[in-house]
Amino acid sequence: MKKINKLQAILPDLLLADAPWLASWGYSGVQVNKYAASGWLQRPARGVYMRPGCRLHWQAAVVSLQTLVGAPLSIGGLTALEMQGRAHFIYPQMPGKIFLYGPKPPPGWLAKLNLSKKFVFRKTTRLFAARKYWCQTGRCQWDFAAERFVPQPQPAVGIMARMWSERNFPLQISVPERALLEFIDELPENYPLADADLLIEGMVDMKPQLLQDLLADCTSVKVKRLALWFIDRHHPRLLDHVDQQCIDLGRGNRVLVKEGFLDRKYRITLPKSMKHVSKY
Repeated sequence: MKKINKLQAILPDLLLADAPWLASWGYSGVQVNKYAASGWLQRPARGVYMRPGCRLHWQAAVVSLQTLVGAPLSIGGLTALEMQGRAHFIYPQMPGKIFLYGPKPPPGWLAKLNLSKKFVFRKTTRLFAARKYWCQTGRCQWDFAAERFVPQPQPAVGIMARMWSERNFPLQISVPERALLEFIDELPENYPLADADLLIEGMVDMKPQLLQDLLADCTSVKVKRLALWFIDRHHPRLLDHVDQQCIDLGRGNRVLVKEGFLDRKYRITLPKSMKHVSKY
């Protein structure tokens, strides 16, 4: 009974522990299976466990990955924008996809959880090659007395902690400027350009220095050109504070849509429906 009591003391409510985490605390597969069979643990998917009687939440799964498991994953793109109230007028209900970013995919058990949301993984290096943009997490232990993780997860550039649940579990998510670039990366294949147009129109409080830093380090020419085009369209004064000489926009034209029009300043082909507001 001592070991099961210890497990209750180190595994917080709502969070999920995988087999490697349990093994690191000295719990063998045989013991864990025994606890699950006896009702001392519940098994929402093969290889992952949680305390009995707890409801399964997608946020709890992500917190568990970022803290207990120590996976360098962050919430980004449209999910991060929605969580910060930036996309509710475009998508009244939070989209069914949860975008996760990191250097390598999450463990297989994440996709097997019985959740209404689908997790979509994107490699951080699609947009940012430097390690400073990777979510800097490692295995953390929940301090029940202090009600916080020890050590605290360290956010990367463009990542912030957003508290979730009454326990104030930290979720590592992209700030609006970074999430915007991650969302633009999905255009126009997965989301229409018109959605981004409406979204960026409402983003009146972007930080120019952070935006410049993100664009300067971004590895996607398409994302950089589209982001600047949208900002130039809706918030041209913001560009007065952005040194575009530091942003490599590559060479040649980029065809984003067929039978569109070519914007000569940013050398991208856009839908003709957007031409009437273009200055070029």
